[in-house]
Amino acid sequence: MSELTNIKNIEVAKIVKSFDYQARRSFDEVLIRNLANSMEKNGFLQNIIVVANMDDTYMLVAGETRYKAATEAGLEAIPALVYPYGTDMDMLIKISVQENSNRSALTAYEQFLLFNRLMEEKKVFLPAQLEKYFEGAFSLSQIRKVLSYGSMPKEIIDDAEKGKMQSVHVIDQMRTTFRRIVKNKKISMNKVNFKERVALSIDIWDKYILPVYRKIRDENIGKTEAILMLKKIGGKQKEIKSILWTKNEARISMKELSQEKKEELKAVLSDFFANME
Repeated sequence: MSELTNIKNIEVAKIVKSFDYQARRSFDEVLIRNLANSMEKNGFLQNIIVVANMDDTYMLVAGETRYKAATEAGLEAIPALVYPYGTDMDMLIKISVQENSNRSALTAYEQFLLFNRLMEEKKVFLPAQLEKYFEGAFSLSQIRKVLSYGSMPKEIIDDAEKGKMQSVHVIDQMRTTFRRIVKNKKISMNKVNFKERVALSIDIWDKYILPVYRKIRDENIGKTEAILMLKKIGGKQKEIKSILWTKNEARISMKELSQEKKEELKAVLSDFFANME
């Protein structure tokens, strides 16, 4: 681990880059304005954290809201805890996450984006590996829950972050319903390729779950009734199974379906979707 330099005043103009792994995606403009007003009267009260670049400039690691407020307040220099050039990036990521969490919890979607990037770039593939990577900053159950956002439409995620859908139980039931439709034996997708699987997954969200979700959201339906509505989504699975499965339980691919069977499947699904409106 690299040694820290002392906290010192640095020129705001020399902070030339935000942290590459900044997890926070949205900033409260009202908070920034109020903080800027406070800085104009009282000065900059708490340091930010930066890491030095090779050319006497700095990359911001933590404190972006304070940095934005200082810029708006017209401050020329602010106190910063400066890590030297070459400081371990994994260490800086953990510092950034901890600082963000200490001030205002990252949203689930912001956590998901960070986890997803780390999984891709640092080859940290399993939830248990992420838990170890963050040294306990996130629990294993929290990581698993956040990663499941990856299968959900952005509309639901955005609503959850804006407080339009606050029931964790309803969101969990949507994920459960999706998994049941996509993965259970009755409508298995084991014999379709990746492109077809993605297309079918999107179709399931769009036609099965989202119409019910929007009704729950727009009519402010209570948790218990909402969960019951979502559980009913699988009501046509037996009819679908009779079309897509042979008597010996072998899955028929969409390419193998006769035109007659395709029309039968379309009729079943169309009737089901109509009942969901």
